[in-house]
Amino acid sequence: MNVGISLDGVPAVNDKRRVDYRGKGTSERVAIGIKKLQHYNILYGALIVVDREVYQTDMREMLDYFISIDLTGIEFLNIVPDNRLVAGEYIGNDFISYAEFIKFLSDLFIIWIKDYREKIHITIFEDFIKALKYPDEKLSACYWSGNCSQEIITLEPNGDISPCDKYRGDANSIYGSILNIELADLLANSSHNQQAVIEEIEATKKMHHCKWFPICHGGCPHDRVINRRHTKGYNDTCCGTGKLLATIEDYLATTG
Repeated sequence: MNVGISLDGVPAVNDKRRVDYRGKGTSERVAIGIKKLQHYNILYGALIVVDREVYQTDMREMLDYFISIDLTGIEFLNIVPDNRLVAGEYIGNDFISYAEFIKFLSDLFIIWIKDYREKIHITIFEDFIKALKYPDEKLSACYWSGNCSQEIITLEPNGDISPCDKYRGDANSIYGSILNIELADLLANSSHNQQAVIEEIEATKKMHHCKWFPICHGGCPHDRVINRRHTKGYNDTCCGTGKLLATIEDYLATTG
């Protein structure tokens, strides 16, 4: 068993939005929970959602905090806005574009690789280092597969099937119930799934020229859809991950 922990960075940020039933911040309880997981030898890791406030956090302070509570295996995810919003609607102050998310990761990588790599495992960085050193290696995360819409589904407790939970609230994103229809038929008959296949083909066709395409394969389709909808000047000829990969490649080249 592996337990996933959701934490929004340092307590000053996390405790304003992740609260318990009494309205009290949960960072202290997370730290206590980690100690219990360690006591019972249960594997754990954390997902850190990067919104505007986390984006502006002091990165060293954040990494030092994670280490102080023995949170030494983490992954960063960019914030998912309300999927019901259409282009032109107000998306809120918390949203950051994918380009901003990649800048955050690029800046964080330099700090991490120099001073924190031996203390904290950040999956995306380790995966990209491996991919740059050994091109035949496959990345572990679904969004670099180039075909995640056909490989990843969400099975709800009531039997409903939908794509990954980034699409929660998106129109027609629930394919139906596996209790009533075979999975293959649900996928074949879903307009949402068919649109995902078309989007993937059309989007990645524009990106094949990119130096980094053999690694990222166009990135996460949901990121493409959201940034195409809400980010002014979005460039659909590159998913944007290349700036992080270039940062990592440059560092590896200078350090051997």
